[in-house]
Amino acid sequence: MTVNLVLMDVSLLSLLRLLRKLRKLLAKRSEYIMILGNDFLFVQVPRTSSSSITKVLEGEGGLCPNLHQAMIDPNRPCITNRFVFAFVRNPWDREYSQWTYHSTKEHDFSKRPTFEEWVLWRYSDLELDRKTINPESYDYLRTFSVRPQLGFIMDKDGDLQTNFIGRFESRESDTQFVLRRLSIEVNEFPHAEGSWLKDTTKNYQDFYTPELRDLVAERMMPDIEVFNYVFDQPSCIEVMPSLELLTDYSFLELKSKNGYLHA
Repeated sequence: MTVNLVLMDVSLLSLLRLLRKLRKLLAKRSEYIMILGNDFLFVQVPRTSSSSITKVLEGEGGLCPNLHQAMIDPNRPCITNRFVFAFVRNPWDREYSQWTYHSTKEHDFSKRPTFEEWVLWRYSDLELDRKTINPESYDYLRTFSVRPQLGFIMDKDGDLQTNFIGRFESRESDTQFVLRRLSIEVNEFPHAEGSWLKDTTKNYQDFYTPELRDLVAERMMPDIEVFNYVFDQPSCIEVMPSLELLTDYSFLELKSKNGYLHA
């Protein structure tokens, strides 16, 4: 009997380890991720320093309630009496970051695509050689986060569901605002996931041709219009600062002009 209990304990431990690994895998393969706390809800937008913020929130008891939920989901967590926030980033810079981060993963690509190939593959009709890409990664990476960032934080009626939208370009000050709002103190803010991959000697603009610039602009038009982003400047904070309690902007017209806001 004792032996059976020990075996059961070992089996349970193995199962828990497997579930943890599965959760990590799903987290890497999900597009919509939310971090839920008692008084906050953080909507993760990929490549906006969301991983760094998540590490802080998880240390404060934040949980991931459902790996595939977005604000459009009617079964999303209740946001009443919760501070709901997200971060956004210049769309052209963000797409460059997507390429820098994902194309360097050897388990996804045996041959790294050029930035031009990456954009044409994701935003046009270019077909990459499937022999150079993990079969499980091909469709996922081709469609991962190719819709505007507003699609993460709007409901089906086009209404904004956040109390605060920070900017990647001012992430330090905006993150500090969020942490103060939540009464969270941190001694050291963790580095962004994959930040060490960026070539600091070049700007994202150097990698774009006019065709690539226009392809991203067409798809990300809502973000560009709402947040006043332009190609030649990573940030236009002086034009439109980070948004707090934005309630007087109608997104319905944007939604009707762009079919990519939601999946």
